[in-house]
Amino acid sequence: MEATVLVSTPAHLRGLTVLTRGDLPPLSRVFSSGAPLPRATADELLTKLGLQVTEVYGSSETGGIGWRRHEDVLKTCPRSQPGRRCRE
Repeated sequence: MEATVLVSTPAHLRGLTVLTRGDLPPLSRVFSSGAPLPRATADELLTKLGLQVTEVYGSSETGGIGWRRHEDVLKTCPRSQPGRRCRE
């Protein structure tokens, strides 16, 4: 059985940019956490490997309250705090 989800860090994902399509098993989802993912790295992963990365914010402290894809705007969980809503 091959992995279909990759949970990683920006430093590791930057290292994957030396690969070409087919070097990794087909991945259904890729997540990045631990630090902001540079836009250039996200763009290169999408262009070279077809990997669309979802960044997760606050995962170690709170279980994850926000996320973004570079083609999306920052979204926050509406239940993260009373009275908060997703920003579009």
